[in-house]
Amino acid sequence: MKVHSNNSIGINLSLGDKTYASCYYVYEEDEDNTVARITWVESAIGKSTGFFLVHLHLLLAVLGGANEITLDNDTDNVLQARQGIYQLLQVNNRGMNAEEKAQMTEENWAQKPEMVHFVREDSFERIRHILLNRIQQEVGKRASNRIWRPDAVEHLSLLFQILGSSSNPHHGGKSGNRKSKKSRKSRKSRKETKRHRRAI
Repeated sequence: MKVHSNNSIGINLSLGDKTYASCYYVYEEDEDNTVARITWVESAIGKSTGFFLVHLHLLLAVLGGANEITLDNDTDNVLQARQGIYQLLQVNNRGMNAEEKAQMTEENWAQKPEMVHFVREDSFERIRHILLNRIQQEVGKRASNRIWRPDAVEHLSLLFQILGSSSNPHHGGKSGNRKSKKSRKSRKSRKETKRHRRAI
């Protein structure tokens, strides 16, 4: 974990030099808004390890009281991403008019620069369901035996049970659908941290 300023910290989760996910947690004081920005994801191991790390960041953001979670849309495999790390996310369509939203297709969806999840009361439960279901699919696969233990789902289920009973899984407050002036101002800085990411 690295503290960048009084209102920003960066957390990097890794399973080695080439499998990691980085996230900046930013508190926007003038908007009373906490935004988690997942900026860099890479997975050389595969076997859903990148998926696992991204969803740990999603979980940390929800438990930490984030109102919204963003992820740069840099995937080179849209279908794989929508079935994987984008399951909880949607295109960040703030600033788009009604006609632009209505014309959203698979093709132009892939060209949008950012994905977003506005934290809701059921976000914790949705993350739990998505993550456990994905790891359950990996457990037992011959190619995944060296990565995922047979009791991985059992241990993750226990973790969610502990976290769910010891804290309020959502402190999001105001609806994430409102526009944030500081969020718009920070797009330039987000572009500076943007990295190429392979679909996981």
